[in-house]
Amino acid sequence: MTAAELYRRLTLPARARVMGYKLVPYTVGHAILFDRIGVTDISSWTDLIVAVKLCSMSAKDAERWIASPFRRWLTWQWVRWTKLRFITDPAHVEAGMKVFGEYLEEWTKYPRYKAAQDNDGRPCGSPPAQMLRVTLMSRLGYSPESIDSTSYLRAVWDYLTWMEQEGHIHIEQDNTDDEEAEIQRMADEFAKRVAAKEAK
Repeated sequence: MTAAELYRRLTLPARARVMGYKLVPYTVGHAILFDRIGVTDISSWTDLIVAVKLCSMSAKDAERWIASPFRRWLTWQWVRWTKLRFITDPAHVEAGMKVFGEYLEEWTKYPRYKAAQDNDGRPCGSPPAQMLRVTLMSRLGYSPESIDSTSYLRAVWDYLTWMEQEGHIHIEQDNTDDEEAEIQRMADEFAKRVAAKEAK
């Protein structure tokens, strides 16, 4: 898929529906919230149910939903109810995971790019969503309030476009599915260089 085709995904409405819930566009706020509660790999029905619930509402509403002890209790009651209603056999879980995985790919897949210069290769310790947040605020003028409601894909495109304009990377026209890990590694390394320069 070309970079232009990936960019056109920004104009598409969210279409995914899992376990009866219509998912909203995946935002930076959702990514940060997932990091905060430790949902990094949707590998079980409990992870799937919680992820679906969070992505069926805005990041701001999702944070409110899990913020208080009472809501946490309600969360687990809701998880139990959802399991009884929707998770009747492993095929339902597998189908839900497939649709949710396609939803995440649609809202997080960005183009392949190459770094314009070598670096020491050491990964940054900060979570990717946090590095993206800091760069958007410090370099692109995003406010803390606007970031959480910004589409993840839109934020990454702004981030990568700024890096290309600054001469740090070159966005390639073609994109392959087996290079996502390399893309993330390069983004981590660049964010680490930015943080090191700002610390001086």
